[in-house]
Amino acid sequence: MAPCRESAMQEIADVLNTVDGPKAERLAARRAFVARRVEIWNDIQEGNFPDIYTSAGGKKFVGAPRRTAI
Repeated sequence: MAPCRESAMQEIADVLNTVDGPKAERLAARRAFVARRVEIWNDIQEGNFPDIYTSAGGKKFVGAPRRTAI
């Protein structure tokens, strides 16, 4: 299940990374997030976080700090 969680967290980062990008990229990132938002928020509420998380700013978080990165 970890790859799914990593993908979900990446979708959040993609939305944040495209804020200043072209409209097509922003819409694609937003649609990908919205399509899986229930699953993403359920994972967050259950404390299911990926082992390593890369934030929108490109920082890598490992262990406990990954929870606060979101």
